[in-house]
Amino acid sequence: MLAATLVLPAQVRAQEGTVRVYESALNAFAAAIQPLRITRTFTVTLWILVPNPFLFGIPTPAPVPFPCTASGSVTGLTFDITPASATVRGSLSGSVCGVAYSSAISSPVAITVDSARRLVIRPVTPMTVAATVNFLGFTIGAPFGNVSVAPSLSVVTIPLDAVAFELETPNGPRTLELAARNHQLSLHDGYFEITVDASFR
Repeated sequence: MLAATLVLPAQVRAQEGTVRVYESALNAFAAAIQPLRITRTFTVTLWILVPNPFLFGIPTPAPVPFPCTASGSVTGLTFDITPASATVRGSLSGSVCGVAYSSAISSPVAITVDSARRLVIRPVTPMTVAATVNFLGFTIGAPFGNVSVAPSLSVVTIPLDAVAFELETPNGPRTLELAARNHQLSLHDGYFEITVDASFR
């Protein structure tokens, strides 16, 4: 939920306004992009002991190609906001060569107002999707490369510069613009808040 409050008496040119964004609004955004899935097919080379006919049948290591599929699914992404920090957490699960795995992923969240006076919410770390399993005694990592969750969660932007309002007057519709300056951001339990100096123009 996103809430905004503003009181502008007629005799006051500018007044403090508040924009409040709750965890539930961020969690609804995260829920809309889940689950995040990835699948890769690859070939892993395993060095297996096989009888060597040139050494009287003595087993020697030989490279054996083995086709594998790796999958990953990110679910349960939720934001947690406290007066001290903001964090996003989720669960990663899937399989590599038929061996299941699961782990937790998380990142601190940066909440800032940029130079264009937009509210920007983004994870600080990449939240890389990575998995390693033990397959037939060999340690095999999923070939996910630099796949990460953070870019999918880094598109939360809310313009704070100016908002247009259309009001009905006896002379017909009139458009006013609510301008905001001097943004001050603070974190609270379950939400964050931005106070601004706001005025109509």
